[in-house]
Amino acid sequence: MLLNGPNRVSSLLEVLLRFRGSSIAIAADIGEMFLQLEIPEADRDYLRFLWWETDTRDKLPEYRMTVHPFGATSSPFCANYALRQAISVFTEDAPDLRYVIDRCFYVDDCLASFDEITSAQRFVTEIRVALLKAGFKFTKILSNSKGVLEGIKPFNRAPTMRDLLVDAPLVKRILCLQWDVATDTLRFVVNDVNKPITRKGTLSHLSSPFDYLWLVAPFVICAKQMFQMTCESKLGWDDPVGDVIANRWLEWIRNLSWISSISVPRSLKPIRDYQIIELHELCDASESGYGVVTYIHSKVNNKLELRLLFGKARVALMKAVTISGLELSAASTAVRIYSVVREELDISPVKTTFWTDSMIVIYYLRNESNRYSCFVANRVAIIREVTKKDQWRHVPSRLNPADLAPRGTMDVNVLNENEWPTFFKEPGDKWPNKEEEPIVCETSLELKSNMALIQTNVKRSAQRPLLEYYSGWYRLLKPIAWLLRYVKYIKIMYGGELNNSLNVGRLTIAELRSAETVIVKATQWKTWGNVRTNASSGYLKLKVLLESLNPIIVNEVVCVGRRLNGSMSPRYTLLIILPSDHPTSHLMFRHYHSTEGHLKTTQVLASIRAKYWILKGKTTTIRVVSRCMECRKRNAHLGQQLTGPLLSWKIEVGNYSFEYVGIDLFEPFGLRRGRGTCKRYSCLFTCLKMRAVHIEMVHTLSIGAFLLALLRFINRRGLQRVIFCDRGIDIVGGNMELQKWLEDSEDKIHEELMKRDIEWKFNRPNASHRGGLCERLIGIIKRVLGAMIKGQSLTDKTLETFLSEAERISNNRSLQLVTDDVKDFDVLTHNKLLLIRCNEGFCVDDCWENPVARRWKQAKHMASTFCHRWLMEYVTTVQTRDKWKKPRRNLQVGDIVLVADKSTSDRWPLSIVNEFCTGEDNLLRTVEAKTRSGLLTRDVRRLCLLEGCDERQIKIHEVDV
Repeated sequence: MLLNGPNRVSSLLEVLLRFRGSSIAIAADIGEMFLQLEIPEADRDYLRFLWWETDTRDKLPEYRMTVHPFGATSSPFCANYALRQAISVFTEDAPDLRYVIDRCFYVDDCLASFDEITSAQRFVTEIRVALLKAGFKFTKILSNSKGVLEGIKPFNRAPTMRDLLVDAPLVKRILCLQWDVATDTLRFVVNDVNKPITRKGTLSHLSSPFDYLWLVAPFVICAKQMFQMTCESKLGWDDPVGDVIANRWLEWIRNLSWISSISVPRSLKPIRDYQIIELHELCDASESGYGVVTYIHSKVNNKLELRLLFGKARVALMKAVTISGLELSAASTAVRIYSVVREELDISPVKTTFWTDSMIVIYYLRNESNRYSCFVANRVAIIREVTKKDQWRHVPSRLNPADLAPRGTMDVNVLNENEWPTFFKEPGDKWPNKEEEPIVCETSLELKSNMALIQTNVKRSAQRPLLEYYSGWYRLLKPIAWLLRYVKYIKIMYGGELNNSLNVGRLTIAELRSAETVIVKATQWKTWGNVRTNASSGYLKLKVLLESLNPIIVNEVVCVGRRLNGSMSPRYTLLIILPSDHPTSHLMFRHYHSTEGHLKTTQVLASIRAKYWILKGKTTTIRVVSRCMECRKRNAHLGQQLTGPLLSWKIEVGNYSFEYVGIDLFEPFGLRRGRGTCKRYSCLFTCLKMRAVHIEMVHTLSIGAFLLALLRFINRRGLQRVIFCDRGIDIVGGNMELQKWLEDSEDKIHEELMKRDIEWKFNRPNASHRGGLCERLIGIIKRVLGAMIKGQSLTDKTLETFLSEAERISNNRSLQLVTDDVKDFDVLTHNKLLLIRCNEGFCVDDCWENPVARRWKQAKHMASTFCHRWLMEYVTTVQTRDKWKKPRRNLQVGDIVLVADKSTSDRWPLSIVNEFCTGEDNLLRTVEAKTRSGLLTRDVRRLCLLEGCDERQIKIHEVDV
């Protein structure tokens, strides 16, 4: 495998900057550089190849390269190493020559510049001799100085310069640029690329203008921004771009040919007396990118001059970045460029000034008290490491030439203008100056969020994770027993305890008892200390603490010392003492509570007292039993909440009946039809304000029949504002059919429906109390129909008659209490409120003097009287709450609840409250619960709270083991 070796080749940017450093320039080439380097014999097998000389039908010969070929991975490093080694060996007393070799060669191309002719002549002579000794040929020499070329033999010069016509027009390509020797200017190389306008083709066009010094950055950045747009659209490499991008790209290609006509002076110091007095770095950013431009401010014959040195432009990342962040990135890029220019040009300007039009950047650099975000802090650190605060100045955007780089332009004439920046031609005291402290809004700064870090030292026993991992007492005993058997196995195999016998197979009762003893000892040791090493002191301490139990230590276990020791078996007298607030005690309580069939406190405590004496046993038993999830599920109660307030439209005066309607269907009736029977359903329409009813017969339980009944109701009672209904399948379908009907009939009755819309609302699912009024009235109507029908065979006509009679009887219900007082008014019923309702189309403006008008005024007075009585006598009766009289705890997000359904309570699904909606009184009555099958919306009265989110945060294990 061929390796490329370390990269010791100078960067192209560094070579080009040094080439522009001085007035006398030299360009040359090492002829056939790679082919002058011989490959060692042992390495030639790695560069074998096949080659036919004449006829491909002959035997295929195999060749080996004896010199380094062009294109091999290892060739550049080997050539560069040989060049440096040759100069080091053959030029012992020429440090300047070694410096030029290290910094002015790009592989085999040499670009150097000198301040004096003698230095250039000496360099050419010395390097030709040194390279000739090493086997290299320094040839194709080109210079803008006739004096340098006179000392070079014609065959060593560039072919176009062999006649010493320095003033003749000559353009020579050097690396990525074209050098006009006569005018000593640099031009740009533009490759002719004929590619389709696809994502791949645009990338080829983008690389055609090779501008390594970024002198035409505003033009190139336009193409990069368009290419970024093609990347954001996620097109394939061969997919054509959109029309908008394609038109802009064609315009960019048309202007591309004019780039080669732009030229910049090669030398930054055209004459010897040229004095560089200042370096200026200007930066700017926009939403599409940011740019930097570098100028050299110099003095020539007491005249100020400004020359463009370098530029840089980048498009913004596809990830969103703030404008202030891009401005700061531009500033840090300007600092990096300044570091490269200062090192490569070997200049020490009197002053270096950085310009930006962002006050936020200046605030970042001058303020050292705030803690910035990571993005800002890293870039501010780069800037402060190289520059000082007083080197940064503010420039208005209209005077900033760097403003053109991020925005981009396709106008080549703008790039040719040498007027920017104009204020540099003025004395320094007339430059933009804004020395006062910048005023920046705090919200525009990217500050680091403050975070308080509190370090705590928590000592945890190794036993606690084990006890918390297992949720049952028997589940804890088994792994401890297996662990003890393994310890015993290790002692027998590696400890030499041959007297012990090792059990195999399933666990035995003895091993489980041993594990229980180990857990008990560890619990007591954690709570009361090591009683084995301090038996007497531990005994006295426990005796004072548990004086009534007279504690004793038996086999390193603390037990109860009772008065019955001599008369009963030790099994009932030596009760083991355990603390109340330990995880071991909690596991025991859970175990005995489960084995005793989830009984109450007394039975559980009695079972435990047969073997253990747990301190504060009754209190601990109550706490553990109350947290048992099985008991909570079995004893769960449906949720309750204070009855909601009356809606405003239920007590408004002046509105007509049946504006707000509730709909419900009730069970079918059997009708005789010919020789057979059929079913007919009834649809109940209830006025939610006056509780009046209207009944329509539905022939079939279908969407069409229901819509016909709804249409008959609207024709008789008028349009409604809101209709409430349950979530039955037929009602849901009716809602969808109603919406479709409104959409299909929009062209015909658009104006009328816009005046009086019907709003369709559903009650919460599985919340029959939300439609309790309809359910109660259905019960009344069933009783009335049962008394009238009495087992008779019905027809459609008789059923319609019975339904209308039931409607009349139901609407004759009294809206107030009926007393024996003779002074009471006539009883207020629903029919009296319904039958006096006037016609909306009746006009009364011009008929006050006829008898009809007087009778209408009398009816109007009666209607007003009934409305007043309805407001005073009936509305006050609905103010009281007959049930759900107290507000309850609102469910919270994260609460664990049971969802009541048709199954038995032990099979109700578990769910977690996911979202809730409170009413106007800030009480919760509807929640969205997340179950295993999905999200459900239920009323709180169909949910049973098992465990609140705040309750789950209280750990049962309150102490460390």
